[in-house]
Amino acid sequence: MHKATISDRYLPFVDGMRAVSIICVVAHHVRLPGFSGGFVGVDVFFVISGFLIINFIRERLFAGDFSFSGFFARRVLRILPPLTLVLVASAALAPFVLVTPDQMARFRSELLASGLMVANHHFYQQGGYFDPSADTKPLLHLWTLSVEEQFYLVVPFLAWAILRLAHRRGWTRERAWMASTVAFFILSLVLCILLTREIRNPAFYLMPLRGWEFIAGGAVPLLLPLLGGVSRRTSTILAGLGMLAIAVSVAGFDATTPFPSYRAALPVLGAVLVLVAGLHDPGNVVARALGLGPMVGLGLVSYAWYLWHWPLLVFGRIRNFGDADVTLDLAAVTAGLLLAIITYVLLERPIRFGRRRLLQRIGAPAAVMSGTAASVATAFVLASAVAHQAVSLRHNAPDGAFPNPVYSFVKGSDCLLDWRTRLPAGCAAQAAGILLGDSFAQAMFTTMKPHADAAGSRFVTVILAGCLPLPSLPAGPPHNCATETGRALDALRRLQQPLTYVLINANWANYIWTGRPPHSASMLARMGAPPPDDPDPAGSVVARFARLFQDLRTLGVERAVIVGPQPVFPRSGPECVAQSRLQGVRPDRCSASRSRIDQMRATQLAVLRRVADAPAIRLIDPADALCDANICSQFDGGRLHYVDHAHLSEDGAARVYRTYERDFQWLFTGR
Repeated sequence: MHKATISDRYLPFVDGMRAVSIICVVAHHVRLPGFSGGFVGVDVFFVISGFLIINFIRERLFAGDFSFSGFFARRVLRILPPLTLVLVASAALAPFVLVTPDQMARFRSELLASGLMVANHHFYQQGGYFDPSADTKPLLHLWTLSVEEQFYLVVPFLAWAILRLAHRRGWTRERAWMASTVAFFILSLVLCILLTREIRNPAFYLMPLRGWEFIAGGAVPLLLPLLGGVSRRTSTILAGLGMLAIAVSVAGFDATTPFPSYRAALPVLGAVLVLVAGLHDPGNVVARALGLGPMVGLGLVSYAWYLWHWPLLVFGRIRNFGDADVTLDLAAVTAGLLLAIITYVLLERPIRFGRRRLLQRIGAPAAVMSGTAASVATAFVLASAVAHQAVSLRHNAPDGAFPNPVYSFVKGSDCLLDWRTRLPAGCAAQAAGILLGDSFAQAMFTTMKPHADAAGSRFVTVILAGCLPLPSLPAGPPHNCATETGRALDALRRLQQPLTYVLINANWANYIWTGRPPHSASMLARMGAPPPDDPDPAGSVVARFARLFQDLRTLGVERAVIVGPQPVFPRSGPECVAQSRLQGVRPDRCSASRSRIDQMRATQLAVLRRVADAPAIRLIDPADALCDANICSQFDGGRLHYVDHAHLSEDGAARVYRTYERDFQWLFTGR
């Protein structure tokens, strides 16, 4: 059995493991068959990182020659130069690809977060890693780098403190290290399992909940005594089982798998088995295969390839109007590999082999401060340049090219229900009706308000973001959205003034379904939609609408207009049209066939027609305003009907109003 010190030994199979990791990630991003779970390559990388770096820290602390400034200087020189190069290149490419102020503003935020090593927190606030919008985020992949650097910002100080405490208490260093390794591993893993979520998943993005994967790698030498004097054959079997665990994860997991949770333990265990077996006997068959020249070579450029491949993929897909094309994607990642080789040869390798001489000349503290300052300053300069580009895009754009975002559409409301419980003073004096729904209703506010005001009416605006705006049935399951709806109705009752009408709009495709549910059980519950085990989900929605109208009648509501399912497009209207203009092509790809749109909306439209089959309830179909017999379009001449792929712009809402003006006037006036 080989000695368990690794910081001064070169282990070729470790670079081979890096190659396995990057192949899995890149193949997953290109969406090659068999790699639906290739994102676990990141987990494998975390294990490898912990194996190398935690044990470097341990060995140097045990030897008494650990230097904090020296450690951080190594990290700065290893991580920041290639990262800064890719950020600069991405910022240089962005103006040729990103065509709207919102795109540039989002990219600016990504640049800044990545340069400050907080990209994981930035993307955590934005939603899930597997959201469709991932293909519009050129720097999304840098969340992993932020997790890693945050981990190693803490670990050296924590390890030093643990060993100091052990010395004062008379504990052996080995026992203290083992106990703390087990304790932190269990704590992090348990929290990871408990906090894995489907939406805004902290266990996916946040360092303390990923720490157990690094710790597992760091614990590899501690596991060596368990192998004792096992044969090479046994070592090969263990390593083979490890590779099998990784392969099962790569082929068996996908974007719908709740992750990381306990499931991440499978690829992590696989990586640990390969490393333990390789450290015990580098001559085992798996370790020798991983140590072959091509695998080692790919492992050496894996960091640079990881940095380059995703921005090129995303920029290519944006240029291709959001469509993923395997040929173009393979070309992008191949270009990324070529750039990675150049980066390694001209930047990484010279720094690596010249590091000692550089640190002797300027000193480790100066290297840390100057390298960090240069990286942060570069991030701010790039972010400022991109922000200027965003302002220029909006300033020079044709009128109406970039509609106001949805969230700005209720700022003019002086009768907005605040947190479902309070209404502003003076609102009750003129309130006559209710605008109810989710962000689809919110998007109609600016257009509908002047028409309601002209009719001597006023909206009480009730926006339940991401919620089906219906109460639950007495025998139905409770859920947050029903609670929110109930609170809103209670607040409306406290107005003590009749409200004579209600206008309802929502993203019905999220909530109304038959056959296969559109979302997971937890997502449906979060949105207040019928659960997957509902035997009659359409009937449940109809019954809950009846309950809503029963409650509304107690408020005096006499009339209702329901806006039917809006056409939803695969691409954002402003971005698609602007991309067409940039490339000098017709914006036909920004439209969709009427037959396809109608097929997508058929279930929701049928259910809402059942709801509207009652006195004083009218259903309007926005598709008749936004589509002709053949095509549904996001634009008309120079005017955009949508602010993104689904929400109406003011022009789009105005078009719906003009088409159904008689119905809206009936709603507002009763005539």
